[in-house]
Amino acid sequence: MSTAESARSLYRRLWRAGDTAVAGTARATRVTPNKLRVRRKIRQAFEEHRAENDEDVLTSLIKR
Repeated sequence: MSTAESARSLYRRLWRAGDTAVAGTARATRVTPNKLRVRRKIRQAFEEHRAENDEDVLTSLIKR
């Protein structure tokens, strides 16, 4: 699996985990303020390194 695929996979897993973590706070089908907060934090963390092309840096980010 390439680093880009690993990063996308990690993003999707964190997104689902974040949604699951706050699912009990309201109806699961509704987008709640808690879900939006979690999604925003995940998105911000990935946006910081979006333009990164160095394989070593990306690999170290994924391993964290």
